[in-house]
Amino acid sequence: MKRTSKLIFSASAALVIAGSAMPVLAVDVSPPSENSTTFCANLSSKISDVNNSISKQQANITAARAKRTQYLNTDWSKVDSKLADERGGWAKWRQQQFTTLEAKATTDAQKTAVQTYVTTLTTAISTRESANDAARTTYRNALLAAVNAQNATVDSQISALTSAVSTAEATAQSSCATSPNNTSIRTTFIAAMKSARQTFTSARKADDNLASQRNALGKERDVTIHANELAFKNAENAATKALMSAFPSSSSSDQPPAQ
Repeated sequence: MKRTSKLIFSASAALVIAGSAMPVLAVDVSPPSENSTTFCANLSSKISDVNNSISKQQANITAARAKRTQYLNTDWSKVDSKLADERGGWAKWRQQQFTTLEAKATTDAQKTAVQTYVTTLTTAISTRESANDAARTTYRNALLAAVNAQNATVDSQISALTSAVSTAEATAQSSCATSPNNTSIRTTFIAAMKSARQTFTSARKADDNLASQRNALGKERDVTIHANELAFKNAENAATKALMSAFPSSSSSDQPPAQ
């Protein structure tokens, strides 16, 4: 039977970079041929274009985050439902095996051995399922925490960007109101806007590590589940060995990989 654990964690691997998507100043804030007077005359329109560009991309980020959250919740719900169904099937199969074993027990010693085996194996399976469920929950909670932390970081970076842009815009507006022919207004505005964009871009690159965090969390989860599997296998082998001593000429059926 194929291990469901190999299918369970596909959701996180498909995380979009919604949390790290960044608004960019895509508009041309000032054509090279524009002189200071024309620049000041067109400043309001330029500011509107820049602000609209940022607002639209902020809206895109919000929509992408909502889509990611919905995707994760839906995918994890499907995974949990599938796992519950498979566990139900495995439990039914095990009960059939237990019934067969009980029918083979003819002596008191054999009957006791079977009951001990059934109790031990059932407990071991339940322990493994609970431990694996805990590992998955820990992984999911940690991944969501990492996503939320990155969202907060991005929001802070966007706030810094919009603040820098607003300052550049306000400075240019004030300068145009007092000295519209000042040649430095245009160059100062362009330099400030470029600096705001570069600072934001650099900040995004520096902390865009959600994928590496996801991979690290996935490895921790897998190590835990592997340890759970080993613990179960040891318990199963010991229970089977004890059972076989009561049925020296029989062999026990392998149990399905209940997760």
